[in-house]
Amino acid sequence: MKSVVSIDQLIKASDCLSQQLTHFRGNAEVHQEIRNNGAFPAIIRNALILSFALHFRNIYDFFYLEKSQKDDVLAEHFFDDPSQWRKVLPQKPESLIKYRIRLNKHLAHITYVRINQTPEDRVWDFQEVMESLMPVIITFVTNVDQRKLHSSLHEELNYKVWKLLRRKPNSGN
Repeated sequence: MKSVVSIDQLIKASDCLSQQLTHFRGNAEVHQEIRNNGAFPAIIRNALILSFALHFRNIYDFFYLEKSQKDDVLAEHFFDDPSQWRKVLPQKPESLIKYRIRLNKHLAHITYVRINQTPEDRVWDFQEVMESLMPVIITFVTNVDQRKLHSSLHEELNYKVWKLLRRKPNSGN
């Protein structure tokens, strides 16, 4: 059960969510640019993947985290009754579950899975991850009291890439 959070705190928290989405999207765009324009040092590509994965984890946990710390900001905090969020929350797409597990096993921890990974296991399909997150992002933004959202969140979601993802049929399935 969450403690009462002020609207001002929620507005600030939604600005943090906006920043996560901005960096998440930005990493995907820069990584694609690097892929399209030739060789860059592996350390740069890997740094982009790690940064993308970190922002993915923060966004994923904001929407789907089941066991949270006392000071974690969660989507359900933006609803007067947290069960309102759980009623409209889209089911976790398998692709997001897969990437969340991969993040833990391949990036965040030293594991035997990590040391035995194949080159294919190292590929992150940034587009797939972004597409899979779109339904939950849109569900959140359309169901939350708009007074609790910072304008930067709407500005970020009006960015060209997010608009294109919203138009894709069956996005996230």
